Amino acid sequence: MRGIVQWSGRLRGVAPVAVVLALVFVVPPSLTTLAQVVPPPPAPPAAQAVPVIGEIERLTLNTPGDVWSGGTIVVGGQSIIIPRNLLIDFPANRLTLQQTFAQAPAACVATGESGLAKLDTCNTLGHGGQATIAANRTSSGNVIAGDVFFQKGIETIRGNVTYINYAEGYYRLDGNPNDATTGVMVRLNDPTARHSVQLGAGCAGGPNCSPDPRFTEDPDNYTEAFETGYPMCIPSTAPRTFTDVLNLSGAPSAQLTARANPDGSGDLLCPTTNRPAPITAALLADSAVVLADDSRRLAPLQLGDSVLEMGNFETVNGVRFLSAWSTHVGVKIETRVAPGQPDYMTIDRMFIDAPAFQRQR
Repeated sequence: MRGIVQWSGRLRGVAPVAVVLALVFVVPPSLTTLAQVVPPPPAPPAAQAVPVIGEIERLTLNTPGDVWSGGTIVVGGQSIIIPRNLLIDFPANRLTLQQTFAQAPAACVATGESGLAKLDTCNTLGHGGQATIAANRTSSGNVIAGDVFFQKGIETIRGNVTYINYAEGYYRLDGNPNDATTGVMVRLNDPTARHSVQLGAGCAGGPNCSPDPRFTEDPDNYTEAFETGYPMCIPSTAPRTFTDVLNLSGAPSAQLTARANPDGSGDLLCPTTNRPAPITAALLADSAVVLADDSRRLAPLQLGDSVLEMGNFETVNGVRFLSAWSTHVGVKIETRVAPGQPDYMTIDRMFIDAPAFQRQR
């Protein structure tokens, strides 16, 4: 204490500024370091968009018993995480990843595979399906899918109907007229039998001969239709019993049997009366249209029709055919203006506009 008093006395008379300077000069460096402002950590890099299109090489499922399970897909050598709860788009269907495995053909279910990957042992096509994926790369480097679209094939075929098998429910394009052996064989992928009754050549254990119900047509928002959206059908010689809810017989509770003649006529559920001779319609630019007699029932496909098919080729029991999820028949069918007659429509092109971003049409 004594030394402190003596040292303080020696500073008497020193200017206040000098005292402050002296004090600042003797502050230890460690204290000045503590007084500095620590800069914030750098912001993590933003997620990077990663579009991926290509052949499915591998496809795995994390938890087979969980319908909302995620998994992993490899496309073009790129490993992508399919997150839990993601719905995968198919051409006319939508499934979770677990449903994609569970609803695969029986041979693939038995091996726990989807059948869509090139390396799946149950895949006999020689190639994988096609995947279109919109994903993000996170700061940790993981690529996580946000939107996934699967196609088993990308075939698109246009042709004229030259043969229809009314007994087995398929037809051929661009072959010799009425020849059962020439031309491209087409079967609708119609597991619910909405448009057809199928059996015979090219059929295995799938519902209504569907080789893969995941790639079904849409049974409610018709993808098998005429130009105006009117749903199409294939007449069938197979007998089908149904309750007459349409009151075709005058007794709505009666049981009727639909069965076509060998030439395809006479099918109550796919009547040729819905394909009368074309007429000229002023509302459709004076083009030739067909006026359906009863739009509560579908209209039959006929010989000579021009069609555009979309689907994938399958080979079942040695029979190769196009499994079509979409059929566009080049015939305009109108409906009658009468009570109880439904109308149909198809959306060919759709736009969504926003303020200040108007399209220049």
